[in-house]
Amino acid sequence: MRRGIPEVILGAGKSPSEVVRLAVAMASKQGQGLISRMSEAHQAAVRDAAAKAGLEVVVITRLRALSARDLLRSPSRPGWAS
Repeated sequence: MRRGIPEVILGAGKSPSEVVRLAVAMASKQGQGLISRMSEAHQAAVRDAAAKAGLEVVVITRLRALSARDLLRSPSRPGWAS
């Protein structure tokens, strides 16, 4: 369910300070901020900002997405069904 702000921040293409600003705002507004494609510089900036803001950083090293088989077999997604 959309809440008026993005669900995920794409780190690639943004400076570490931009990622921090967005992530802290998300965490303050909706209780969490999810960031993808972070560089080492992004990670260091997020760790520092989280410590200062009293936020916890949770590292997820592997991620999977699940979907109903009917969706995967959709004609608009050829080759996705196994």
